[in-house]
Amino acid sequence: MFTRLETNYPSWLIVLGPGFFIINTFVGLTLPWFFFSLSNLLVSQKLFVP
Repeated sequence: MFTRLETNYPSWLIVLGPGFFIINTFVGLTLPWFFFSLSNLLVSQKLFVP
C-alpha cells in the first residue's frame, strides 16, 4: 500500500511545510483533545469496553 502511494502520490506522504510539525504544535493540537476525552463520559467509557 505505501509502496503504491510512494510511487503514485509522493506528495501525500510529506509533512506540511517546514517547521510545521514541531513539538509545540503537536502538544498544542493534542492536549485539548486529551482533556476532552477525559471529561467526556462517552469517550472515556470506550476505553474500558473490550
